[in-house]
Amino acid sequence: MNTIWMILLSTLAATGCYGSPVSPDPRISKITPVSASSALKTNGVVKMRFDEIVTYADLELRWLEVHDSRCPTGVNCFWAGEVKVILEVTRTMVEGSKPVELQLTLQSRREPVTASVFGYVLELLNVYPYPKDKVTPVRSNYVVEIKISKAAQAR
Repeated sequence: MNTIWMILLSTLAATGCYGSPVSPDPRISKITPVSASSALKTNGVVKMRFDEIVTYADLELRWLEVHDSRCPTGVNCFWAGEVKVILEVTRTMVEGSKPVELQLTLQSRREPVTASVFGYVLELLNVYPYPKDKVTPVRSNYVVEIKISKAAQAR
């Protein structure tokens, strides 16, 4: 009997927080591309909205996807969850440069995972808004903070 209760409790806890792509807001059209040069003066931290195109040095970043499975405020979850952001990165100063897709992940209470591309290191610092109980987020409301720095040169 205790085994049945443990299985039932584990199943309920595991399904309490799950991630799925959030749906786009059909009322909002594509966001106009913006240069982030003013936002980049603070330690190479870029703030960008979903589907925005941002230029940093010789990189062009476009935010393609967000998968947010973080435990909403007001909910007790078995797992704190994570948020994954998929970016398309292109070199602007190199003719014929092909875009590269990168996935950056942010998990609660863990060190951020970095990704390297075209001589730069990208680190996902924050994703806003944080999920709330019984509120379905709209992709166009999301904002990310990404730190971009030059990769260390091999010696």
